[in-house]
Amino acid sequence: MRLLSIVVQQTYVLFYEKMMQAPTQQIWIQFRAHSAAREFLPLSVRSVGRYRVNAQWQETTGTKWFLQLFWIFEGSGRFHNSGGTVDAGCGDIFIYSPGSQHTMESTSERWGYCWLTLDHPESVRWLQGFGLGHGLQKAGHCPEGRFRSIGQSLADGTVEGECRAAQEAHALFIEASKNREQPNHSRVVQAKAAMDASFNNPAFTIQTLADELSVHRSTLFRIFRAQYGLTPIQYLKNLRLHQALRRIQQSNDPLHVIASESGFSDPSYLSRLIKQTVGLSAQKLRMSRPNDL
Repeated sequence: MRLLSIVVQQTYVLFYEKMMQAPTQQIWIQFRAHSAAREFLPLSVRSVGRYRVNAQWQETTGTKWFLQLFWIFEGSGRFHNSGGTVDAGCGDIFIYSPGSQHTMESTSERWGYCWLTLDHPESVRWLQGFGLGHGLQKAGHCPEGRFRSIGQSLADGTVEGECRAAQEAHALFIEASKNREQPNHSRVVQAKAAMDASFNNPAFTIQTLADELSVHRSTLFRIFRAQYGLTPIQYLKNLRLHQALRRIQQSNDPLHVIASESGFSDPSYLSRLIKQTVGLSAQKLRMSRPNDL
């Protein structure tokens, strides 16, 4: 059945590329081999791709029951949603939540964007943990290589590949949340800079940060969430987990060392968090890397 699923999806990709050949350039699409999101993998990537379309290109695909994220790397385009239309340019992200009708059009000579879809029932809640939600957000330079890596992980058609794709998606959302539009509130600027610089210190806490900034902890939560859509605790945890996942993939250091150097005081907590996020234990995640050290 998995082989049949791959053949059907590859046939669809070839058909879609041929159908879109006249108005588009440099399209690629990669689907997950497994038909449904795995229950244990909340960041399960359903599909990923890259489009570069010409002027006056339009697409209406109807209502979709998955979440789709678009990250613009060239030109500009327009997204239609229930609230009207939204123009998106280079460095912008637009997200359609599940149940949205997808309608978009190019508004420049060339419009380029990468995209991915998530179809786990918890995907919306998990993206909210990165401060990402339905609509337009500033996110900075599009990491095209990250999207390509997600596609390569899905292409091997294994559970381990899907888990690696989830890890890459986690890193992608970290980049998006770190590159949000610069806030006006000086305390928020200082708080984010301090976390970016000190997240790998296990002794660094949000209470310590609030004390350093001479601001009440609840006030820090309120102003940070108002700007980024997530709490300081969520942001700090995301930074630490991203560092730990990268170290697991790039080194042979034991987990307790990686935990300490990524800001986690408890290796067991990190182990549970890794399994919850990417669906594999730290050991299996390390074993699944394509090119072992």
